[in-house]
Amino acid sequence: MKMELVLKYRGKTCHYSGIALKEFYMPVVNNIESDFQIEPAIWFKSLIIKTIQVDCDLRNVFWERKCQLGSSGSPRVVFEDDRLEECELFNAVINLIHKSDKKNCSVDDVSREILRILHLHVLPLVLLKDEDLTCLKAALDDVEDRITYMNNLTIDKDKQLMESEKNLQEYRENLLQTENFESYSNVKHCTDKFLMELLDDVNREIRTLTDRLITFQSCVDMTRNSVTNESKIHLMEWRKKRDEVNSSILKLQCIRESIKNVTTRTKRRKKVKIIHNEKHDTYVTLKENLRADKSAIQSMFEGKVKITSVREAIIQACNDLKASGESTGYDVPKCGERLSTDILGNSPKPKKWLTLNERIQNILSDKSTESAQTYTTFCASTVKKIRNFLSQKALIDRKRSENVPFFMEMTDYTLPSQNEKQKTAGNPYENVSTELNAESPEKGFLNMIKEEVMQHIYDQCQSLVQLLSKQQSFNKKSNCNKINLNNVWVFYELQLYQHLIEPLSDLFENIYREKATEMASFVTSKSLKDIGVQEQWLQSDEEDRQHHIESVSVRNTSNKCFEKNVAIVALRNGRTLTFSELCESDEEINDFFGSPTVACDSYLSSDLHQKDIKCTKTCGQEAFKHVCNELEHMTRSKSIMGKLKSITKANRMVSECASSLKSRGCELSDDNALSADDMLASATCALTKVDTRVFEKLYAHVHLVNDFIPPFMMGSRQDWSLTNFFCAFQNISCNLESTRS
Repeated sequence: MKMELVLKYRGKTCHYSGIALKEFYMPVVNNIESDFQIEPAIWFKSLIIKTIQVDCDLRNVFWERKCQLGSSGSPRVVFEDDRLEECELFNAVINLIHKSDKKNCSVDDVSREILRILHLHVLPLVLLKDEDLTCLKAALDDVEDRITYMNNLTIDKDKQLMESEKNLQEYRENLLQTENFESYSNVKHCTDKFLMELLDDVNREIRTLTDRLITFQSCVDMTRNSVTNESKIHLMEWRKKRDEVNSSILKLQCIRESIKNVTTRTKRRKKVKIIHNEKHDTYVTLKENLRADKSAIQSMFEGKVKITSVREAIIQACNDLKASGESTGYDVPKCGERLSTDILGNSPKPKKWLTLNERIQNILSDKSTESAQTYTTFCASTVKKIRNFLSQKALIDRKRSENVPFFMEMTDYTLPSQNEKQKTAGNPYENVSTELNAESPEKGFLNMIKEEVMQHIYDQCQSLVQLLSKQQSFNKKSNCNKINLNNVWVFYELQLYQHLIEPLSDLFENIYREKATEMASFVTSKSLKDIGVQEQWLQSDEEDRQHHIESVSVRNTSNKCFEKNVAIVALRNGRTLTFSELCESDEEINDFFGSPTVACDSYLSSDLHQKDIKCTKTCGQEAFKHVCNELEHMTRSKSIMGKLKSITKANRMVSECASSLKSRGCELSDDNALSADDMLASATCALTKVDTRVFEKLYAHVHLVNDFIPPFMMGSRQDWSLTNFFCAFQNISCNLESTRS
């Protein structure tokens, strides 16, 4: 059963069928292969996928599993708008649809482009769940059966090949005995094709006999010095064998020289009449058949290697599902970009198959380019600044704790003046502000680092856009569309934060540690009411947190805190933004997200999103368990985009948990829809379930992402998710301050 691809764009729907993993190792579209060898391992997913749908208008991708007896498949999300790196996918799909409409590309080109899109952008991101285990095992059985069949076929072919080689050798020996190929007059009437085939075999036979001659001569040398009668008998035997081999070599050398004498004299050769010999033609046919058999066996061995990689990918996916309940079917080793199930690492990859991320990596790895030099220098200098600052701060803190008089003061890091910031005319990122003010050296240093990093990314992205556009103009067959600055930003910062995220994390954790520790202690020692959560449907199973203190109404405080801190977006881009504007933002973000119209209520609706978790009947720790895991993963992520993905997924899980808990806790209410206050309370409740160590890190990392989120993402779904957790921390902080007062 083959896979189907459905593409949608501006009301137009294109269906492409015939997508399959031919013979379980060869990706094809309507039996058309790629024009170069591609890794087959990730294509094991095509064995269980029925349909993949790419919607360029809604900017999401769904897939549907092949149904088995007694089961029904339902569409599942591959990714939605929160997959920022996949802008290339939608650009490629739109480009393919346009080419198909204009009919300016062949069927083969369309098929190969579909292979490219699926291989690079879709199949690696298909996430398998527990429910897919049965289908995977069935696919594994089919692959194992195919491997067994190929093994048996290879054994049979190998036997046939050995028999053919033996027959050919006997036929050649018979020819050499019955015909005098040492005679020039006899050889000159043979066809060129026969002579070249015979010459090839004669040369190979001479090499083989020469090896045997060397072996026999060494045996003669070893036994010659022995004085026993038995050794003398062996010596005679070795000499006899050596002489026989030497005689055969001399004869074959004469034949070789005769053939060369004929084939190299082209002018004289034209005057000689060629006489066709049936035996000679038979010999040529036998050689051609033998060559075809060897080629077939070679292809079979390559197929066995490829299908084995597919089998290993399925086994790996099954093991992952048993261990963690989900799997993408591959691992990326730390030492490089190749997947662990890849087996064609040396296969050349055409330029048109390079993704934008790979092209940026190539530029940054070329140390001769100005962009690469700037990138390397900036990373080194920024890391050095942060390390020096932390060392200086640690020294001062230690002296203060020891009450030792000292005269060292921390450097006052002030933000550059407005004139200094406006180095680039029309820079849309230069006025990005921060929640932190330079009230202390620590906060001043944070602001300085942020300004430098954001300005560096913007300048580098402009330079990279020019380089990539120039490369694209030379490569007319490139599949890329016009290079977008925001797309380049996404992939460049992935490279940049490989070097900066660790020191930045250390910096933020160090500066926010005292406040985070205080808040963590407050959360663990107070009830949900004390930290601002008034919703009764969130307080069930919380008796262990109650301290029997008099309940006070803090909803108004909570709401004021939320409304106050929702203005984080306004702080980021230097303008006022109301909460309704944030939730109902319909702005086009530089063609990066298309035009998603995601209102707050529709975003909070659990009907629009695939269920990532199934809330249990009990709330408390169990209900938010998956949220806590995702938030912990956010602190370990090695890029700002990775942290944004985790916090967006965590916020979606909070929405699903809150919907489930509220529907059970408010059964008599007519309106169970989630409000902004409900989401704030749910996020706050989720933070109380997080481990203390993770809570302290999370507080710092939320501020880190808040400071370094790309400016073009303001008002996006990711921004809304970040704002919700940021305000949840602020809600806890406000209630901590009110408790003190």
